[in-house]
Amino acid sequence: MNAAGYGGMKAKIDGFNGALATIGVTMPAGSPLERYFRIVAEFLADHDASPDEAAKKWVQRDFHEWYLSMLAVDTVCEAVVKLATHPATDLVHLLKLVLSNDISQDYHPSQSKDFLYEMQVALWFQDAGFTVELAEPDLRVSGNGLSTTLGVACKNPSSKNKINRRISDGYEQICTFRDFVNADLHRSARHRTAG
Repeated sequence: MNAAGYGGMKAKIDGFNGALATIGVTMPAGSPLERYFRIVAEFLADHDASPDEAAKKWVQRDFHEWYLSMLAVDTVCEAVVKLATHPATDLVHLLKLVLSNDISQDYHPSQSKDFLYEMQVALWFQDAGFTVELAEPDLRVSGNGLSTTLGVACKNPSSKNKINRRISDGYEQICTFRDFVNADLHRSARHRTAG
């Protein structure tokens, strides 16, 4: 990420904080995201003070922790800022679940990662020009040329071995709707050993 990218990260964090304040959500005490936000804030402050000195300091730090922090903060900030136009009651429920646990991009399953994935899929549909409702089965998508509202079950399998089960779960979730299952297979396909 270049210097403009770091400025973009600051803007996303400011937008995230503003969105949380608007909908009345606070970061839960002890949330793993608190640590990620602290790491990112420290890095950005160091980089603002002196990019060269920041590089010297941060090359000594744990890159994996820095990378997971930057990725988690960027992902949650973008989703929250762009989805903040949705009814607060819909967003608050998802957001409280996302903020309560670890959302780092590893291969350990968690409900928080699943709910963040729902937010990301909603964002993709919204960016593509569809109207998105944060509602069962996970999302309801309409407009942009669709003749009817579609329901989307978002599944985020943690490994290749979990793909069939998660797709089946999604199918069961949507069996009463005219819907489809969206599964994130990127992470699962790369990690073949997890169960």
